[in-house]
Amino acid sequence: MSPTKIVQRLRDVHLFRELSDPELQSLAQACQLRSVEDSELIVEQGDDGDELHIILEGQFEVFLSQKTLGFEKQIGQLKEGDYFGEIALISGKKRSASVRASTSGKLLSLRRGAFLAQCEQSPKLSLKLCQALANYVQEGARQRSSVAFIKLGDAHPPKETLELIPPEVSKACDAMSIEHEGERVTIVMVDPDDAQKRNFLEQALQPLKPEFAATTADEMKKFVDRMQVQHGFRAKPPAEVALDFRGPDGQAIDISHNEAAKVLRDALREAIALKASDVHFEPKRGRLDVRARIDGRLLPLRNDVPVNLVRQVISMIKVLGNLDIAERRLPQDGNFVIQAEDLEIDTRLSLMPSQHGEKAVMRLLDPRAQLHYLNQIITSERVHALATELFTRAAGLTLVTGPTGSGKTTTLYAGLRSIWEDNRLLNIVSAEDPIDQRLDFATQTQILTQVGLTFPTVLRGLLRQDPDVILIGEIRDEHSASIALEAAITGHNVLSSLHTKHAAEAVARLRKLGAEPYLIAAALNGVIAQRLLPKLNPAAAQPVPIDDSELTRLIKIGVLDEPTDALRRGVSISPDQPAERGRVGLFEALAVDDSVRDAIESLATSQEMESRLNATNFVGMKRYARYLLLEQLVSPAAILGVFPESPEVGAL
Repeated sequence: MSPTKIVQRLRDVHLFRELSDPELQSLAQACQLRSVEDSELIVEQGDDGDELHIILEGQFEVFLSQKTLGFEKQIGQLKEGDYFGEIALISGKKRSASVRASTSGKLLSLRRGAFLAQCEQSPKLSLKLCQALANYVQEGARQRSSVAFIKLGDAHPPKETLELIPPEVSKACDAMSIEHEGERVTIVMVDPDDAQKRNFLEQALQPLKPEFAATTADEMKKFVDRMQVQHGFRAKPPAEVALDFRGPDGQAIDISHNEAAKVLRDALREAIALKASDVHFEPKRGRLDVRARIDGRLLPLRNDVPVNLVRQVISMIKVLGNLDIAERRLPQDGNFVIQAEDLEIDTRLSLMPSQHGEKAVMRLLDPRAQLHYLNQIITSERVHALATELFTRAAGLTLVTGPTGSGKTTTLYAGLRSIWEDNRLLNIVSAEDPIDQRLDFATQTQILTQVGLTFPTVLRGLLRQDPDVILIGEIRDEHSASIALEAAITGHNVLSSLHTKHAAEAVARLRKLGAEPYLIAAALNGVIAQRLLPKLNPAAAQPVPIDDSELTRLIKIGVLDEPTDALRRGVSISPDQPAERGRVGLFEALAVDDSVRDAIESLATSQEMESRLNATNFVGMKRYARYLLLEQLVSPAAILGVFPESPEVGAL
């Protein structure tokens, strides 16, 4: 773009309309011209900023995001002549929202140093920017003043209105639902300016349309206490359950009963009651946040732990995991057992240094959430039959692939159980890091790298134990890949996992780990790839209209062939009937036959290999997604999150 054209475009920006041509030319020279691609992230919420961006061409979207909760909300759109980042340019404060390109385009970027130099040369520029900032502050004040302040002494909502927000969400967000009519629901909050909490509530209440109001913390406490008396409504942690702790050696661990111990026990009680898979203890500036992962999403439990208790709570967590209390600079891993009355939960612990202290994450291996058999995990009869056939072969390598947290280990254990049920005369052994479930029909060995008990060492030892079936927790390096393949071609049934998105990519991953193509072709029986998706609650499912945009997108990406009225989406009814409950697997299964072996030996790429797959040796993930949709097990939104549409490239 020529300098003359840039000056013309700047003249159309109302921030600079009163500048003279020489001033605009000087400003243009101080800016950097930047071309951006469709879907490119320009600035990210929470980042430090010192730059003003002026849009010359293209369209952009402004949005708030909550990565840990897995959603984002668009709050505005920008086009040619608009600008963003004026607050960051002046103050250097963190970005309050993210901006992403909706199309390809061009920007001018002005950094603070160049801006200050321009202000010295042009008082008009300084004045115009001050006016823009004043308008920004005035608009923010107008929006804040539009939030009503409510005295809750006059509020007498029915119990069904209160229960629109689950008690644990109400407690975490300091929010209560007090009026409900049609799609409209009035939510009163102690801090309605908290964008993250408001967005979480909007997500939790879909498809209702919340309207927010403000109250004081004292008013809220009195209101909650009154609702407990009138309706038995509880926005507090679950009733106290006796918690005891044991180390990996079975010895009892006493963490006393002081205030820090109460914080830890209350958080674990609530997480166990909610059947959380993980609990996060996150030090922030002046406090400790506690969050729990439930059905794949992180839910805030509390964010009011005083700063004077943070180090004590983290130290108690270290005691549970038998870790070094004095070490605060390096990551540490440990494990322990939580005994919650008659429930025994194996717990994996990870400590990581961070800006404001050490963050602790606990993985709760709750036996109530564990699926034990393949037919409980893989609900499609055809894919279940194929997976069972792969797992129960006498020899060869079967891989389960997918991202972290996709349930690979659960599927491997279910495969082992199928093997045992099929033939109880086998010697089943495993090398794992860590051991996630105790199997009474297998000899399981925990990897202990610190004492030299590595995967290669354990696997070489296991091969001398006369095994029939070997489970390798994960193929993660050249040594474990080599031993797994050698064991598979010498008559052992070997099961393991890899981190790849799709089944065909497993071959390329093994090659990158140094495995010879002929060895992969000879050893590999098949690959099962998987994801976990939120499962629809049948009681809260509603029909998807035949002309719905999500249905159109599913057809466009090839998941569906034609419109159908069989799809459902979840709509939360009450805390006892949420839109989604639990998770379900999305699978892909590849059986290695002669055509696939030829492709492996000829060094075919993943795309070339996929071109050789057919209905006899492959069930694709989109095909399985169609099955989940038509069986009304998942919503269209869940599937679209796995298969995003390819961006359309416009004319240059």
